[in-house]
Amino acid sequence: MRSLPILLIALALLPLSAARQCYQGKSYNGDTSALQEVTCPAGHNHCGKFGASVGDQSEHTHQCVWCTAIDTCHEERLGGVTGTMCCCSTDFCNPAPSTPSLLLPSLAALAAVLAAHF
Repeated sequence: MRSLPILLIALALLPLSAARQCYQGKSYNGDTSALQEVTCPAGHNHCGKFGASVGDQSEHTHQCVWCTAIDTCHEERLGGVTGTMCCCSTDFCNPAPSTPSLLLPSLAALAAVLAAHF
């Protein structure tokens, strides 16, 4: 009987421990010092980063999101403007102008393709 209150508290805290944590805010020219760590609300179980750059100037928005293309970055160029949209699925995976957590899987996939053809 004594363990029932502890079990109920643990069950009540379970959703909090399962929530995704991301960086939120804006970064300018790679300076991420203004970003805050946040716990994402229900339904926003990924971290996202969206931005644009022109020459050496860039601005990115970092936030909790829901997305279908998980652990990907898409980049589009139009004239001198480069737009980037990234979605990742681990805690605090959205800090930098490029997503380092996606670099290793991309390199591994490239190595596998090269190995298959050579």
